Amino acid sequence: MENNTDQADEKALLVTAGLSVGERQALAETQYQLGRLYEAEGDLPTNRQVARRWYESAADWGYRPAAAALHALSDRSKRRPLATLVGARNRRA
Repeated sequence: MENNTDQADEKALLVTAGLSVGERQALAETQYQLGRLYEAEGDLPTNRQVARRWYESAADWGYRPAAAALHALSDRSKRRPLATLVGARNRRA
C-alpha cells in the first residue's frame, strides 16, 4: 500500500505530463515564488523547510533561480547565528 506522499507524487506526474514547455516553466516559476514567500518575512509565516521543498520542486524542472535559492538557503543554514556565538562565549567566561 502506498503512502499519501507517493499517491500525491503520482497525481502530480499525471497532471504535469501533458504540460507544454511554457506551462512547465510557469509552474516552476510559481513553485519558486512560493518558496520565496515562505522564506521571507511577510504575510506567510516563515518556514524554511516548506521554502526548501518549493525550491526543490522548481529546481527539478530546471528553474535556475530555484537552484540558486537552494544553494543560498543551504549556505545560510550552515552559518551559526550571532546570538548563538555570543551566548557560547558568555557561557565560557
